[in-house]
Amino acid sequence: MQSDCPDKDMTTPEGVLAVLEYETLDERGDIREIWMEYIASAFDRINEKNAKNIFLYLIKHRERPVGRKEIREKIVPDMDDYDLEKKMRALIKTDIIQRGRSNFYYQGVQDNIFDKVFRGQYADDIEEFDPSEITRDYKALSEDIRRKYNSLSGEYNHFKGKFAEFVIIRKLARRAYKNNDLFKSMLCDLPDDFCFVEYASVWSWSASPIYKADIQVDIFARVKGDGYSLIGEVKNRRKPKFSKKEVLEFKAKADELMRLENVNRALLLVICKAGFTGDAMDCLRENRMTWSADEQWMAK
Repeated sequence: MQSDCPDKDMTTPEGVLAVLEYETLDERGDIREIWMEYIASAFDRINEKNAKNIFLYLIKHRERPVGRKEIREKIVPDMDDYDLEKKMRALIKTDIIQRGRSNFYYQGVQDNIFDKVFRGQYADDIEEFDPSEITRDYKALSEDIRRKYNSLSGEYNHFKGKFAEFVIIRKLARRAYKNNDLFKSMLCDLPDDFCFVEYASVWSWSASPIYKADIQVDIFARVKGDGYSLIGEVKNRRKPKFSKKEVLEFKAKADELMRLENVNRALLLVICKAGFTGDAMDCLRENRMTWSADEQWMAK
């Protein structure tokens, strides 16, 4: 975002809010200047006090349609119905308000930026107005956006992780045993006698409800005869690195899987795009587990 805001900082939420406040409230702000030129050229009717009062009231309640009766009672109790209807039609023609569910209902324009510019310019002419109210509005809006972003990020990361599991499962089921040298080169600290085989099944594993255990493991490749079954943890993330705590948590899940599924011999595998902390790698070695940060595992 281009802005002449002093000490502009777009790397933190507080910095972004400060820039937005400058752009909408300060006379030097480009956004404010553009909106005010629009108001000056198209909204001559709004410079009349009652019109500004009506518009500000609709902005404050823009989440719902407001009836003409409510406008008269709250804003212009001395105005007759004919004059009020003329004024509302004039405001609609300026495109700063819109009709609600019928000709007797109206609603403010659904634009948070214009809302703040208008209130910053006109509200102190109409009623007691605290500029910090706009700052609080921006903060509340920012927090709401951040909550929605975090929710969407959580969903995105969930599906990104599931896709990585799917890709790795397909490779183990269809390709790894046909190209052992390549796939073994993508893992660290493999046992000398390990090789990929054509597994009896490769899938994401969850404990059956009959075991009364809520355990999920990303990858379980069961060997047909001799050899190693594979039990894997997948983290498709750029940060943080896989930690020792996560190693121990995964090992506990894997041990329970082996007990419930009667697996006698298994190699525990962790694939994490972000890499591993030093103590995590020490813990992996101590427990004879293999690991990889090679992005080829998650490539299609």
